[in-house]
Amino acid sequence: MKSFNVIDKIYGFKYIVVYDCSEKEACNKFKKTHPHSKIDFDNSVGVFHHLTDCDCRLLYFREKNDYGVIAHECFHASIVGLAECGVDFYQGESNESFAYYMEWLVNEVIKGMK
Repeated sequence: MKSFNVIDKIYGFKYIVVYDCSEKEACNKFKKTHPHSKIDFDNSVGVFHHLTDCDCRLLYFREKNDYGVIAHECFHASIVGLAECGVDFYQGESNESFAYYMEWLVNEVIKGMK
């Protein structure tokens, strides 16, 4: 199991990125620092989980170089994060905000996995 943190300095979100392990191992690692988390596992290849009472989020990837799954989970993270900040995904030009945020997060995840 490998892990690292990604810190969003604009919105203040903290992502715990866990990979190269089972989903159960990733969930257990997250629960050690966030015991009140109700996260559960179902043997997925990727997971995005966030707690509503803090700014910490889990991004889990079973395999390091599964770029499709990385993009998929970062999409969820972008939608949830920016929506919490009041950005409406369906509001015309604001879709660019989501695309830029997702691009940044995907790049941070890939960079952290190197």
